[in-house]
Amino acid sequence: MRTILLIGAAALAASCATGGERTERVNKGAAETLAKYEPTGEKERCISTSRIDQMTAVDEKTLLFRLGVNDYYVNKVRGRCNGATFSSNRFQYKVTGSQLCSIDIIDVVDTSGFTTGACSLGEFEELALKQEPAE
Repeated sequence: MRTILLIGAAALAASCATGGERTERVNKGAAETLAKYEPTGEKERCISTSRIDQMTAVDEKTLLFRLGVNDYYVNKVRGRCNGATFSSNRFQYKVTGSQLCSIDIIDVVDTSGFTTGACSLGEFEELALKQEPAE
């Protein structure tokens, strides 16, 4: 069984919530990247860990995976990955083979090694770069 650590992404911006709701933290850079892409409808149950270049939390319910240079997948997790958008936190997961799958659990770990959250992955949906409207 392999344990893999991935460092969380940089800039954060908190979005405002109203009426006493929980404030949702959003990673502004990851949200901007996600906005440049659109879902293709193609879903994968698993992706090869050797292809994962970066895993970034857009928010505590949405993870963005970059495979290669410009291949992106979005994953809507089951539940909430508490602390996933904090830049000092990292992701950690254990896999028995060479793939990360929709049944796997991702842990969010702070700088002291304490697990601040965990969530179960959903399916990986392939993204495609949005096309500019023809003029």
